[in-house]
Amino acid sequence: LVRAFRAGFLLSVGRADEAVSELSRIPSSDPANVLARALEITVAVTRATTPEEKRSALAQAEQLMITAPDSAAGLLALSYAQQSLFDLAAARQSVQSAIQQDPQNALAWARLAELWLSLGFTRKARDAATQAAALAPQLSRTNTVRGFVALSETRIEDAVASFETGMQLDSGDPLPRLGRGLGVIRKGRLEEGRRDIFVAVSLNPDNALLRSYLGKAYFEEHRGDVAAIELNQAKGLDPNDPTPWLYDAIRKQLGNRPVEALRDLERSIDLNDNRAIYRSRLQLDDDLAARQSSLARIYRDLGFDQRGLVEGWKSVELDPANHSGHRFLADSYSALPRHEIARDSELLQAQLLQPLNTVPVLPRLADDGLTLLNNDGLTDVGFNEFTSLFVSNGLSLHVDGVAGNNNTLGGTAVHSGVFDDVSYSVGFSHFETDGIRDANRLNQDIGNAFVQINPSNQTSFQFELRSVDDRQDDRRFLFDSSNFISTQLSDGVRTSARAGFRHDFSPSSTLIGSYIRNDSESIFDTGFGLVVTTDEVSDFFEIRHLYDSHRFNVTFGGGYFNADTDETVEFFMFPFPPTGSKTVHRNAYVYASANWPDPLIITLGASVDSFNGPDFERDQINPKFGLTWDITEDTTLRAAAVRVVKRTLISSQTIEPTQVAGFNQFFDDINGTKSWRYGVALDHIANTSVIPGSPVYLGAEYSERDLAVPTNFIMPVRVEDIDRKEKIVRGYAYWAPTDRVALGAEYRYERLKRDPAGSNEGQLAKSTTHRVPLEIRYFDPSGVFARLRATYVDQKGLFLDSTSSIF
Repeated sequence: LVRAFRAGFLLSVGRADEAVSELSRIPSSDPANVLARALEITVAVTRATTPEEKRSALAQAEQLMITAPDSAAGLLALSYAQQSLFDLAAARQSVQSAIQQDPQNALAWARLAELWLSLGFTRKARDAATQAAALAPQLSRTNTVRGFVALSETRIEDAVASFETGMQLDSGDPLPRLGRGLGVIRKGRLEEGRRDIFVAVSLNPDNALLRSYLGKAYFEEHRGDVAAIELNQAKGLDPNDPTPWLYDAIRKQLGNRPVEALRDLERSIDLNDNRAIYRSRLQLDDDLAARQSSLARIYRDLGFDQRGLVEGWKSVELDPANHSGHRFLADSYSALPRHEIARDSELLQAQLLQPLNTVPVLPRLADDGLTLLNNDGLTDVGFNEFTSLFVSNGLSLHVDGVAGNNNTLGGTAVHSGVFDDVSYSVGFSHFETDGIRDANRLNQDIGNAFVQINPSNQTSFQFELRSVDDRQDDRRFLFDSSNFISTQLSDGVRTSARAGFRHDFSPSSTLIGSYIRNDSESIFDTGFGLVVTTDEVSDFFEIRHLYDSHRFNVTFGGGYFNADTDETVEFFMFPFPPTGSKTVHRNAYVYASANWPDPLIITLGASVDSFNGPDFERDQINPKFGLTWDITEDTTLRAAAVRVVKRTLISSQTIEPTQVAGFNQFFDDINGTKSWRYGVALDHIANTSVIPGSPVYLGAEYSERDLAVPTNFIMPVRVEDIDRKEKIVRGYAYWAPTDRVALGAEYRYERLKRDPAGSNEGQLAKSTTHRVPLEIRYFDPSGVFARLRATYVDQKGLFLDSTSSIF
């Protein structure tokens, strides 16, 4: 028995070889043999690096339970074997059975706390950790587990105190050192925390997870070369752990090495249940920064935008309650035209679901009406600067600017801070330009203030104030460059307040809600004596519940929009009687997705819309269907059919799911527009023999939209639905032949067609557009990058005049 306990001690401090030597000396006839075999199985689990070795350890544990079904030690060994194969629920049941056999076993209670914490049940973890500490307050492991529970609940001082007690009780145990390091980093003391993690690694140098965290800490200190050494060692120690691959991808992306970053990221995806978002397997610090980082920027840096969208869609479908998938998708949508509602809505959902983080809210995202050029840097959703891999108390300031011809100037200043369970940001953005032709000026100021409060890690509250003040000429872009009104001027002020909340009933059940109040005033001067002043006050409330299980998730919710609008018209200083109108839009929805069998994700849903506007009413049920099929490991087929009534929104934001099987539902149509969208797409990764390890990404998508657009007619006065049709074809091919070069080719076809009965003189009746952008990008680790892009455009349009007769 003495040898068994000595082996257990040696194992707890990472001296597995000596522990095995002690266990081998225990004869099979010794009563301690069951304990010895349990410890041997535990050692086998810690040493297993392949699925076959892990399954072998599990088989040994199951055989031990046949010979000794009442052994608490055997049940604990079984739980470790089950956890190694990521069956956390079975591992937890085994530990609970061990506690039934030995209720006074403090280590079993500590083990139960670890598993509850890994499963996300922090309150149950706290109760189990408290029981473990009460049974054995002098054990390092019980204090360490209690520290990790406190850390997950942002009780930093309590966590650090528990870790320090664990360190005093067992100076050779690396886990309390790691925990204290994470705790003091969270308090803003990076160097001190990194030293603790360094000591933890020195106590157990073969632990891949410890080296991953040390690599994170070195990266945070801007010591990229040293971080690379630790992360590479972690990759070698545990080739099946996605953690170091993810952190190294972020490191390389920020070092202007996006091709290498992409390869590390995709390796992390392969190891992480085929998901682009990462969820820590131990949840020691919840990997907040890794999940908040703009991983989609790797794809955007390379110009592989469509491939980034594929990963974003898949992540949201598999785990709709994880905020990083929504942020990933929002960043990807920012490069896609006519997806402003999808981008802003995914960003809102990411904000509501996010833990406390250091990424500030950008002021320029406060306005959905920005008419800025793409790729000018002002429309980016995320920052390009150093991305923190740890959330820690402290302050930050970000300032950027842009200047160009035509008197174009812009800039942003954002201050943010994190203090324990509160984070905030305050920002201001200015942009002005004379535009690309006469009477095309824009002057815009945007400000916002944001605060998030997390009273617990299950609950968060958010409050945000936004203001937009803009003044602009005729900013419309029509086919005829001379077709504009030189005297037209519009001036608008919009202020909004948003409150939101998130509450996790359990790790699989989440409720989110959002309330936005908007107050706007706009003055439209045609320059011909006609001035229209519009005042609108609107309220928009939404609530949504998300339930996620291993193979099935369902979400349902609804919203209520109410707007009161007053309009005053003056003609050559003569005021007409003011008019008022009211718009009410109610909606409800339910979506369910099943990942069964494994290659398939089937989505079924329906929404109900009730629209009551000043000119017409509309009630409609909208079915939804989506299919995502992984035909092979490298080939995915997507298909969808969805019906939609254009939602009435504030700031182009909603918390309803924005896409089905990767096909966007919401476009910037006229409120109340009815539409069907049908689509099919194929995405494929071709592993070429030309350059091994440099795959070619291929994809094609076809979709159609049939729209019924409410249109006002003057003679006689009425509103009727006018048919429109849209046909969109996209194709892409991406390849990174070397670590420094990325090649991209896309094809985009768009055909728009309007019913001539609803087209007024001078309006577009139909158009056909072909675009073929070709691009090459070069990246150098020194920080130098270059891009050469050429786009072929073939566009034809047909306009109506007073005598036109088409179709």
